[in-house]
Amino acid sequence: MEQLKQAFCKVPGLTAVDASIFSRDAFGILARSFELERAQALQSALAAQGVETEVVEDGALPVLPEARLVHRIDCTPDALVIYDPLGRSFPLKWENVMLIAAGRVNLVEFKDVRTETKVQGRSYGRFGGGDKTIVNHDLKEERHDRWLLEFVITGAGLRYNVNADVARPMLFQGLGERRTNDLAANFKLLVQDMVNGAPGAAVNRGAYYLRENSAEPFYYPTKKAFYDEMTWLLWKMK
Repeated sequence: MEQLKQAFCKVPGLTAVDASIFSRDAFGILARSFELERAQALQSALAAQGVETEVVEDGALPVLPEARLVHRIDCTPDALVIYDPLGRSFPLKWENVMLIAAGRVNLVEFKDVRTETKVQGRSYGRFGGGDKTIVNHDLKEERHDRWLLEFVITGAGLRYNVNADVARPMLFQGLGERRTNDLAANFKLLVQDMVNGAPGAAVNRGAYYLRENSAEPFYYPTKKAFYDEMTWLLWKMK
């Protein structure tokens, strides 16, 4: 962020505060929707600090393909076996795995909060109305760190999404005797198996840290940061 602030200050009409606005939690994509002249000026300012960037038309950026939710995958020597919601499986050859993205991601989630209120009913003659119960449902916003895994198939026509916190323990059945009661340990093993099975696939920093047995997982402060890095990797692979 300090490098970004210094660079933004070198661009006419921008300040250090703008760096926090445009590039907060920047991963892969540093800023969007700049006019060409301003984008090139920022590129030059970053180059002066030894930071390489590319200026790309918004419309030229790859769009993340449609996602399909998966609750179980198994890694076999020949293929990645994917299970649909009905439990049916099909093999995806390892050479068709184009990109593997994983990591600890902070997600915004909404929880349904149910409250009941007792209301005394009116009495009509000999017949009492009785008490009534009014049920209210409110959505409460919460933030939670989740283990996310996504992979894109060759041609970037489809991607699969796994939320390990939701999919466990079914997700880790393929680990066999290696499976433990520790979600983080199981997730690391699964990602390592995937990366080893598809050595030709690109990996994000989260998957790289897991592959290298880092003591701490790579953390993404927002889902946008996670997806911006995926978009940038797909752009580099064009």
